[in-house]
Amino acid sequence: DLACYCVDRMGQKAIQVPELGRYIMLRIRLATMSYVHNIVHLEVEQLVSALDNLPPMERIFGREGVLRYLTALLTRATQLRDSARWSGYHPSVRESLRFIDHSFTEPGLTLAHAAQAAGLSPNYFSTLFRKEVGCTFGEYLTEKRIGRARELLRSTALRTAQVAQAVGYQDAHYFSNLFRRTQGCTPREYRSRSAEE
Repeated sequence: DLACYCVDRMGQKAIQVPELGRYIMLRIRLATMSYVHNIVHLEVEQLVSALDNLPPMERIFGREGVLRYLTALLTRATQLRDSARWSGYHPSVRESLRFIDHSFTEPGLTLAHAAQAAGLSPNYFSTLFRKEVGCTFGEYLTEKRIGRARELLRSTALRTAQVAQAVGYQDAHYFSNLFRRTQGCTPREYRSRSAEE
């Protein structure tokens, strides 16, 4: 969504100019490398090597090509960040975090599902998760969902009910109340503030 937002802000005609497309890709690549370097603490050579499997920018043209490149870049950066962030965790917790991060938009996701992905009983998983991650499964899931909701509110025109469903909440009223409780404002107010900024 971030890639789509950046590309679409350029305009349809502008993004067709190869030099502008490469400029956007390069700027986002450099910003992404800086972000990952600061988070993961990889040496620049290691970071370049980790992102080296992306196609050469000079072969990419048009909106779809730029979007594919940026999506691949941001996906790889996220993988690097997550692998570093989770490296100190128990292997079962790492596995559950991967599972949650890939499944958090599923409405029926429960602690039992995450425990099963980790290969642990729900009770033991709950205790281990809280000890390792520093919050409960429910708190972590809510943080993931609300974080994604903030992104959608900033970068799309989806209605609140659509955002709620997109992040795994079937009840838009419950989502709005939860958003207000955790963010201090309603989804509509958050979107308005983001637009003003």
